[in-house]
Amino acid sequence: MLGRTEIFIRRLQRQLNRQQFLFKFLGFGEQSKYKHGKGLVIIQIDSLSKQELELAISTGKMKFMKKLQQQGYKSHTFYTGVPSSTAAVQAELFYGVKAAVPAFGFFDYETNRPLVMFNPRDALEIEKRLEKQGKGLLAQGSAYSDIFTGGAKESHFCISNLSAGSILKNRYPFGFIMLVLLHFFSLIWTAMLMIFEAMLALSDFIRGLISGKNLWKELKFIPSRVAICILLRELITIGAMIDTARGLPVIHLNLVGFHEQSHRRGPTSRFARWTLKGIDKSIKRIWKAALRSTSRDYEVWIYSDHGQEETFPYEKKYGKIVQQAVSEVFEDYDKLNVHDSKKVGFLLRTGMRSAKFFTDLFTPIVVDQSIRPMLIALGPVGHIYLDSKTTLKEKHEIAEKLINQANIPAVILPCIDRKAEIWTAAGRFKIPEKADAVFDTTSPYYNEMVKDFLTACCRSDVGDLLIYGWNEKEKVYYSFANENGSHGGFNRRETEGFAFLPGDTEIKGIEKGYIRPLELRQSALDLMGRKTIKRVNVEKDTIRVMTYNVHGCVGIDGGLSPARIAKVICRYKPDIVALQELDVGRMRSGREDQAKIIAQCLNMEHHFNPTVKIEEETFGDAILSTYPMSLVKADSLAIKPRFAFLEPRGALWIQIRFQNKILQFINTHLGLNGPERIIHTKELIAQNWLGHPQCIDPVILCGDFNSRPNSQIFRMLKKRLYSAQSQAGLKKHKGTWFGRWPIICLDHILVSPELEVVKIEVADSYLARIASDHRPLIADIKIKKLTK
Repeated sequence: MLGRTEIFIRRLQRQLNRQQFLFKFLGFGEQSKYKHGKGLVIIQIDSLSKQELELAISTGKMKFMKKLQQQGYKSHTFYTGVPSSTAAVQAELFYGVKAAVPAFGFFDYETNRPLVMFNPRDALEIEKRLEKQGKGLLAQGSAYSDIFTGGAKESHFCISNLSAGSILKNRYPFGFIMLVLLHFFSLIWTAMLMIFEAMLALSDFIRGLISGKNLWKELKFIPSRVAICILLRELITIGAMIDTARGLPVIHLNLVGFHEQSHRRGPTSRFARWTLKGIDKSIKRIWKAALRSTSRDYEVWIYSDHGQEETFPYEKKYGKIVQQAVSEVFEDYDKLNVHDSKKVGFLLRTGMRSAKFFTDLFTPIVVDQSIRPMLIALGPVGHIYLDSKTTLKEKHEIAEKLINQANIPAVILPCIDRKAEIWTAAGRFKIPEKADAVFDTTSPYYNEMVKDFLTACCRSDVGDLLIYGWNEKEKVYYSFANENGSHGGFNRRETEGFAFLPGDTEIKGIEKGYIRPLELRQSALDLMGRKTIKRVNVEKDTIRVMTYNVHGCVGIDGGLSPARIAKVICRYKPDIVALQELDVGRMRSGREDQAKIIAQCLNMEHHFNPTVKIEEETFGDAILSTYPMSLVKADSLAIKPRFAFLEPRGALWIQIRFQNKILQFINTHLGLNGPERIIHTKELIAQNWLGHPQCIDPVILCGDFNSRPNSQIFRMLKKRLYSAQSQAGLKKHKGTWFGRWPIICLDHILVSPELEVVKIEVADSYLARIASDHRPLIADIKIKKLTK
């Protein structure tokens, strides 16, 4: 009764699901042709380094991420490439093109103008080039708050396509009204969060004034902080949840709150870390929505495109902006068209050239393409473009002056005989010969980073000189913008993000100890194109057995999904699986062969035993195995006249060769009627099954017995077999029913004396709690004596 009541409630909730209703109302079509196909939700946490992630999890800032870790997710080192910028990472991830841009802002000789990746026109220019080099990862999917769309069919808040992809583009204004009504409480909560964030921002504003920061800049940061950290995050979260209900094949979203706070206050600041709590809650909502989807079998991946370094503004240290300091160096070089620092203009993140408000509010990229030398500086890196007639000797003189006169910590002369020279106050270094003096040799991707650095240095658009804020002697990192957190260089915290993936994910290139965007892309393409799980049997002395009543693949949330059942099974990597309550060809489950679908998803062999047959519709039990198996018997259990009205029951017997021994394996599902269960148990013990001359130990009997461990049928079975839970030393059997709150043990694994139960487990993942009304019972079993 408890189970049926919850399933009824969950089914009603599913029918009234606001995401389902909303996308239908707005005219979005469900991707029905991808039913039961693989799907991928990729969540990017902008600028969060692996070190900051681990700290956030350990200190409770990201509680849901910690739960995912406990359920098998693993954090892998994600090398961003050089330069460490969102634009470069997304270009490699979305299109497979390494080092697509030399920096976030640079002079482009093809268009003969500076390009800045926060300018929609410039981002679109680069994306058009990328589309010629590779197919977008997000084809037929959606993208949120990215630099590039990645070929997404629907893009929202993406820089390269800001004018396209509104979630309310259909049925406006009714769509807007319906969105408000269906998400009324979410919007109220969002408004409360915005008010709370505004209060925090005001407190931060006061602290900033006390510490001597600019009044106007501090005041204007409040609305941007609230809009990006709360409003944009909530809109993206709702949109992604709707897309999972629709069944889009791939969804990518970029949560940028931590990025903006880190630039403003530093990546280790209280306010930057505060945003991680909200990001964590958004991930939780999206993850649950993805796993509840019955339109597609979703995986949820979480990664960071790069990290950030704590920086100190150059302007604050030396009392002048870097453009002015560099301009003064060039006053002695008339032939280079020396310019006054007042000529310096701004290309802004919004693509606007002359809005003073936005200039002060956002981190500027300073350029003026009408003069030489031209400096484009953002974060800890600046690119200087000289006159083409400048000699190498003059470059050396300029580098020395930049260090001594302009107090530039490091100057890089790129592509000198396919090498690079780095000038500092302490001396000159040649790369790659002295790479260990500049790059962190302890990073697992040290060699690849050196190679990427030299490749980037030999691009024509990288500039003639690079200035860099790294100061090893003073142990300080300067930013040429007025910010306290920066990235774009090659320090470890900048170049080391993370890929937070399910433990069973097949990851390309992970044997190196890290992955990069191109390998994450290849892994994603493999996942979405893969129909089965690759399995390789290795020699081992323990076999893992699972018994699982799958309830016709209908979960307690009312969702019907064989793929979801397969996903639950896969999480625990069993060698043999006994399944009960499977539909084959039944109208109620879409005429599908559920046993076959699950076996194909898991790349396992299977045998099915139909216990109920109504014309072409069947219902019964199955055994799946990674080891070769042969069918011995599949039959019904006796039906007494007085129990003729009850559901027929049966058993399935196979043989499996394991460690040169033949293992007898029987799966059954006993009924709800006590006297009938006793009759069927006696039959199983008798000569047709366990008492058969061919049923030689070792033997495993498992299934849903609909009986407690101390019942009469178990006292009967103890003459031959023992409960795996008792053999494992458990004084009290773990519950397997009801799914969300397993309080009763109805599912059992019984073994013969030759078998040793090493470990017993009841699946407790989020999916296992909702995919069926039973939980899987898993046992690791070892044969005590190995004889041929």
